[in-house]
Amino acid sequence: MSSPLAGDGAPGGLFPENRPDIPTDDWDDQDLLTKDEAALRLEHSAALLRGQLAETSDPTAVADLEEQIARIERVLANIRR
Repeated sequence: MSSPLAGDGAPGGLFPENRPDIPTDDWDDQDLLTKDEAALRLEHSAALLRGQLAETSDPTAVADLEEQIARIERVLANIRR
């Protein structure tokens, strides 16, 4: 049985052998964020989730949104260290 992470090129594999390689020195072709840019995007996502949280009364949705917000806040804390 092969792993879905294996490079066997099978459908559904995460790392197929025929994927294009990006040269390590070709930074222009890679989507890189600075820590500040990543933090801004995460803050925006957290704000959107808080807006959704304010509009819902479904206990399952509330718990899910609170967990997502908590995860984002943990990542933001790590970025800001």
